[in-house]
Amino acid sequence: KQWYQRRVRGRFCDVPLPAKLPPAKIAQDVKTLPMLGYMEQSVAKALIEAMTSCSDFKPKYPYVNAHKSALLYVAYHLKAHNPKATEFSREKYRKKLEKYKEHCHLIKYLGANMNRR
Repeated sequence: KQWYQRRVRGRFCDVPLPAKLPPAKIAQDVKTLPMLGYMEQSVAKALIEAMTSCSDFKPKYPYVNAHKSALLYVAYHLKAHNPKATEFSREKYRKKLEKYKEHCHLIKYLGANMNRR
């Protein structure tokens, strides 16, 4: 196996590199992109972070189905981590997110600590 790798590497050691350079990157305004490109360039990172956090936490708010609980969690997470919002607004939604998490833990707590009669 090693002799084959040395033989293959030997074929390409004297090959000159091409003189052609890759094209220069052109700065493009995000707002001129189509909707999918705009979402990919601007919102994707925050949305992936929020959805990953949601999948790690697995929220279940009392008296609300799992789908709506997850949507509420993602919404609070996006509001709490919005870099364009004011610090006051981010702090307000961080507190709301923490309160939401506490309410979601209530079901697990009651399920673990309640006795059946």
